[in-house]
Parts: sequence; C-alpha cells; structure tokens
Amino acid sequence: MKDMFRHERREDWFFGELNRTFAAIGVNITLPQRLSPIPDRSLIVYIILTIVTLGFFGVYWVYVLISDPNNHFRYQSLVEDTILAQVSPTLV
Repeated sequence: MKDMFRHERREDWFFGELNRTFAAIGVNITLPQRLSPIPDRSLIVYIILTIVTLGFFGVYWVYVLISDPNNHFRYQSLVEDTILAQVSPTLV
C-alpha cells in the first residue's frame, strides 16, 4: 500500500529537479499537474474495515490497488510525452 505512495512522492521530486535542471540550461518545460495523487493509506485501517464489513470493503481495496497504479502510469506517460514534445525542438 505504501510503495506507490512513496514512489509517486520520489517521482514528483525527480520531475521538480528535472524541471530546475532544464531551466538552468534555458529550456522551460511546463509539466501537467497531477490531478489525483495517491493518498497515504493505512494498511491496518483497510484490514480492520475489511473484517468489520465481512469482506465487502475488500472489493473496494482491490479496486484501489488496481486503479492507483493505472492512474499513476497514465500521468507518467503524459509527463514523458510532454517533456519530449517540449525538449525536442531545442535538440534539433
């Protein structure tokens, strides 16, 4: 549960550093804003909710485990395409 959250925070830091590096060499990049960051979810709370709801919360839990990475990689693809589109003219 925490892996994608930590990964996304590190990736946001990396994109910020990348943006500062490009700005230092005179290439301005405008990255799209992350619309739905992965929240910091508690594994213990999810386990308790699954037990209390007799497993029904587990359906939502599986949905979250699938949709969070999908949204993350959709955003990552958008950022990579944006960087390529904005940097390519300066490389030619």
